[in-house]
Amino acid sequence: MDVTARLEDMASSLAGLENAIPDWVRDECEGAADEIAQLNRDRLMSGKAPDGSAITPFYTPYTLSYKRKRGGITDRVTLYDYGEFHASLRIVFGGEEFRVESTDGDAEKVDYLLSHYLGEVLGFSQDDLEYISAFIVAEPVSKRLYDFVKQ
Repeated sequence: MDVTARLEDMASSLAGLENAIPDWVRDECEGAADEIAQLNRDRLMSGKAPDGSAITPFYTPYTLSYKRKRGGITDRVTLYDYGEFHASLRIVFGGEEFRVESTDGDAEKVDYLLSHYLGEVLGFSQDDLEYISAFIVAEPVSKRLYDFVKQ
């Protein structure tokens, strides 16, 4: 194969790479969807919204009393009572993006939680995105890239 043909072959391969990388990232994220949803559960349990602010408004005196009787967390808003809402968090993929949604069957409760607490409570913090990039995507996508270039 002459140099010109080889360069044309390489250029063609590299053009395919532009389309392949987003697919690889999506594949890795889909494979780690439960781990990604757990990032949201963990953040909610820490009482933080995706932007790092505290989830507000704080619990009412009635809710605090109820949570104390049950041994629940009362020093921060976690949106955790019996665990159904947290357990229902799922990652939904669309195109090159993904988001967190609740599949809790109690639509009224979910609507209340998502509208009552100010700002976005579901989503990804900067730390979440850095974790996804570094620990879920980087190594396997780098390996695929290496294998792609090696061929």
